[in-house]
Amino acid sequence: QSVNLAVDNLPTSVTSLLGRIIEGSGKVLDGGPPVTIPALHDAQHQTASGLPAMLPTGIKIVDLLAPLRLGGINGIFTPLSGVGLMAVIGQIMHSFHQHGGCTVYLFLESEQQRAADQPLRWREWGVDDRMIFMTHASQDTEQAHRQLVKTGLAVAQQLQRSDVPVLLLMDSRLAQMAGMVDYLRAHTAHKSAAAITTLVYGNHTVGVLPPALDALDALLTFDYTRALHRLYPAIDPVRSTSTLLASQATTPSHQITAKNVRRLLQRYADLRPPMDQYKLDIDALWYIEDDPHLAQDIGRARRLDRFLTQSFYGAEPWVGLVGQLVELEDTIAGCQQILAGAYDATPEDAFYFIGTLAEAKS
Repeated sequence: QSVNLAVDNLPTSVTSLLGRIIEGSGKVLDGGPPVTIPALHDAQHQTASGLPAMLPTGIKIVDLLAPLRLGGINGIFTPLSGVGLMAVIGQIMHSFHQHGGCTVYLFLESEQQRAADQPLRWREWGVDDRMIFMTHASQDTEQAHRQLVKTGLAVAQQLQRSDVPVLLLMDSRLAQMAGMVDYLRAHTAHKSAAAITTLVYGNHTVGVLPPALDALDALLTFDYTRALHRLYPAIDPVRSTSTLLASQATTPSHQITAKNVRRLLQRYADLRPPMDQYKLDIDALWYIEDDPHLAQDIGRARRLDRFLTQSFYGAEPWVGLVGQLVELEDTIAGCQQILAGAYDATPEDAFYFIGTLAEAKS
C-alpha cells in the first residue's frame, strides 16, 4: 500500500540548510554562515504496519513496474547518455518535494561537476529550493568519502526529526564502498511518517552491477530503443525491477497487472528490431505459427508502450506539454483496460504522452 506524505511547514532548523553547499567535514563552501552538523544515530527500523511500503513517484512506468521502496535503498543506473537519466531523477525529486520532502544530495566534485554549479543545474528541473548539497572532491581519500556519507546521514536525520521526509540522492561511487549499503541501512529509518529513502545513481549496467550494489530494493535502468522512438521516460520496462512486487507492499492487482504488462512488452521487445529495421507489419511475421494471439498482443504492447510515456515537470520547453503526476490506481486501471482489449480500436498515437487513460478518449 502506498504511503502519502503530508506537507508540513518546514522549521527554521531545516530552512537554514536548504540550498547550502557543505563539505563532508561540515565546512560550508558557498560563502554563507557556518552550519552545525548534529551527531549521527542508529535508525529506528519500523513502519506503521511493520511491512515495507512503496514511495509513489507519480511516474507510471516506475510505480507500476519498479516501485521504489520508502525508507529503502533504490538504484537508477545506465551507461547510456541521452536517455533522460537526470530528467527521471528530477521528476522523482519533484514529486517527493510536492509531498513535503527534501533532498540531501551527496556527490563527488570534479572538473565536470563543480559544487558551485549544482544549484543552477537542478534549478532546470525546479527542485533546487528543497535540496542540500554535500560534497567532497572525487580524488579525496576513501576516509573523506566515508565522512561525507556520515555527515550527509546526520543532516538527513536532523530533517527527519523535524518530520520532514528525506530523499538521500547519492553517487554510486560512495554507495559501493565496502560495507556502505549495510551502513546506510543501519542509519536510515523506515518510519512511514518521515522516512529517509536512498536513491543511488550511476553508469552501471543492470545485471552486471558491482557486488556491493547487487541487493538494492528497486532498480531502474533505461532502454535506448525507447529513447530513439522518443518514448519518454525511456525506463526499460523489462529489466527494471523491484522487490516490492513480491511483497505485501503491493496489491495482488498491482502484481498481476505488472506481470502481464511486462510479458507483453518482453514479447514485443524481441520482435521489434526486425519490425523496425525492415519496416515490417504484423503480417510479415507469418512464420510464427504457434502464437494465434500474436497480432493482438503486439497491438496491445504498442499501446502500453505509449501509455507508459508522460510529460515531466522541467521538460515543458522541449516537449511543449505541462508535466504531470499520475496516481498508481489510475496507471493500473489504464493498463488493465488496454490488456483486456478495451482500446484495441483506438489509434496508437492517442496514448502518447498522456496521463490517465481518460485522455486517450479525448
